[in-house]
Amino acid sequence: MVSIPVTLDGDKSVEITYAPMTYNLSIQAITDGSDLPIEVKVNGESVTTPTTVEVEEGTVTVEVPDTVEVEGRKYALLTHEVR
Repeated sequence: MVSIPVTLDGDKSVEITYAPMTYNLSIQAITDGSDLPIEVKVNGESVTTPTTVEVEEGTVTVEVPDTVEVEGRKYALLTHEVR
């Protein structure tokens, strides 16, 4: 709770502005230093990498496949990093 002191020496108004508590989550799949366009899910919704999605504060679930095939080449998930 925030207290807003108001000294009344005449008519006044208090305007309060709120902003949504959202954050940008960038997701990128890479191989050999290049972007790899794959389908992943963020909170159950499909998106294609690379992408940035706006999410609410809290825990977000990112689902990624163990293996993918892009342009006839197969790739296996090697590692992931959250920064």
